[in-house]
Amino acid sequence: MAAKLSPLSLASLNRQGQRAVRRHPHALLAAIILLGASLRLLRLDWQDLWLDEAFSLHIASLPWSATLAAIQQDVHPPLFYLLLHGWIAWLGDSAYALRLLSALTSVLTLPALYALGRALRLERSWSLLLTFLMATAYFPIRFAQETRSFSLLLLLALLSMLCFVRWLARWNTWDLLGVLLLTVALIYTHYYGLFLPVVQTAWLVWRAPRQRAWLAPWVLLLGVLALAFWPWLAVVKQQALTLRMVTHQAPSSLTTIGELLYRFGGRSFLLAGLCCLLMGFSLRAPRAAPPRSPAALTHAGLLWLWLIFPVLVPLLLTNLAATFTYRNAIISAPAFWLLVVAGWRQVRSRRVRSVLFALALTLSLPGLMRYYVEPDKEQWRAVVAWIAQYAQPGDLLLFDNGPTRQPFAYAARAAPTTWAQETFPNFEGDPDAVIRRYARRYPRVWLIATVYGEARLDWRLGLLTPYYRLRGWMPFTDVMPVLLERQPGPP
Repeated sequence: MAAKLSPLSLASLNRQGQRAVRRHPHALLAAIILLGASLRLLRLDWQDLWLDEAFSLHIASLPWSATLAAIQQDVHPPLFYLLLHGWIAWLGDSAYALRLLSALTSVLTLPALYALGRALRLERSWSLLLTFLMATAYFPIRFAQETRSFSLLLLLALLSMLCFVRWLARWNTWDLLGVLLLTVALIYTHYYGLFLPVVQTAWLVWRAPRQRAWLAPWVLLLGVLALAFWPWLAVVKQQALTLRMVTHQAPSSLTTIGELLYRFGGRSFLLAGLCCLLMGFSLRAPRAAPPRSPAALTHAGLLWLWLIFPVLVPLLLTNLAATFTYRNAIISAPAFWLLVVAGWRQVRSRRVRSVLFALALTLSLPGLMRYYVEPDKEQWRAVVAWIAQYAQPGDLLLFDNGPTRQPFAYAARAAPTTWAQETFPNFEGDPDAVIRRYARRYPRVWLIATVYGEARLDWRLGLLTPYYRLRGWMPFTDVMPVLLERQPGPP
């Protein structure tokens, strides 16, 4: 519908919108936050809990004494798991309750982003546009509906940067204390949080010739931050061993960066290209500002560092270990949209601005709507239903690894099963001897592999085929059960 509007009508709508912003700014902000909340709560539990979410539930459901040992098997800090532990005790462990923590946290990012835009001297109308873009963006909505730490990572990064920008403007001790406390919480939520003080430090060093008074308190803050993280370093060393075994890192290439921009742009290459074009405009000299209006977005260089550094450094190191995945890059999403709006602001023509808004909205809707109707998480309930339909007494469920059993067990709670369950004997001991034992005991085996186990699926089938023959398989989203039947003759 927006595509059919004439430039004249778009300009008229733009003028009406500006008048509405001037008259009812807080009402518009509340409406945008309500829209963002609705999108984050919409169909919150229609997709199954996938492997990582089930692992979050597993850790958070343990007694406090066992939590630390379980976290050592993960590659993330403990804060989110501790919050989830209390959340489960309060609301239970249904899929809706589990994801509600992330959804509500994501809603809080919207007023935080608006406040950051204002602190960066964006006019009220542009800060509202910034908040609207984040409220309707696919990428933060996708992870607002996941029982992982990414929404909390995004919120704490925004609040830390907000206090940092306010400290630069006012040199207030309370703002600096806010940076310290929020950054400690950020680092204990996700290790990507370490990039934020690095970005802030790099910005201060670059600005040091003009503002030397900033450096002394900031060095003190970094020292306190290091002391706060010091007790956790022993666990980090243990988690580094787990990181070496993770195989789902993204390759280091320009294609990977393009894929990330595609995700930031709501799974639309056209919208991603438009956003990159607008970000390029942000590099231009600022246009003349109207009276009583800020001259330009402040600290644009800080935003570029925030966008690039947490993406580029892990991407360059990802060939050594799994240091980059697309979801971790959510920490840079606010900088992405801030730079898009900064470039948008440089467009002089109001008609062109209105056309850009209609175009951005039109391009973002298909990817967002597709998210609500097309599953992009492991379909464990469908796997359980398919196996229950064709399974026979005496069958064995053989999972590709231990964590794969957790989402299956969660999906099977509604229909308790009595099948024998084992974890595939990966590289420990003599796998062939274990397979021979299976062949003597179980006439049929269901091998269940997730998308992360597909790299070794051929190896597993190779060990099974001397004793079992393939009878069927069913590829669901990111998980595939394979049915094998024992070969005739003695095993």
